[in-house]
Amino acid sequence: ERGPALAQLRTIEFLALIIIIFVLAGVVLLQRLFARLESERRHISSIVANLTDGLIEYDNTFTIKLLNRAAERMLAVEEKKVLGKEILTRDINTQGFRSLSQVMYPALAPVSRTVAKLSSGGTVNEIQITQPVERDLQIITAPIVDIITGNVRYFIKTLRDITREKIINRSKS
Repeated sequence: ERGPALAQLRTIEFLALIIIIFVLAGVVLLQRLFARLESERRHISSIVANLTDGLIEYDNTFTIKLLNRAAERMLAVEEKKVLGKEILTRDINTQGFRSLSQVMYPALAPVSRTVAKLSSGGTVNEIQITQPVERDLQIITAPIVDIITGNVRYFIKTLRDITREKIINRSKS
């Protein structure tokens, strides 16, 4: 009786040891995967932060999720002051939010025109802002679609300062 019971116990111990080895191997693989994902996240964040064009990411409620350095400079607004804030049309009257409001809602700008509608559902607008300085901006708004559900989850606005181009075009004509 002891022989078969002892053999069964050793089989269970052996199976438990194999399970522990697989679990530990899985933990090591997950740690490597998370380290790689974190490295990729930092890499992408660095690229976005250093773009020369302004970049604003927001959701369906116009809540700011990201604002890069170029957008901060163009609009004279700090990311830390707007991150997580829902930008409403009435924010045009809030100190320091005028230009951001005009970018988020181009119709609020003193000069605004839609240049193109994109097949992706996005738009290209040109607006003129007066704060912090008068400048012409080209704004490309593009929806970010969830690849699993197909729903629009976020939007990206790319801001390009086209003031010099406008001045050159005016001087030609």
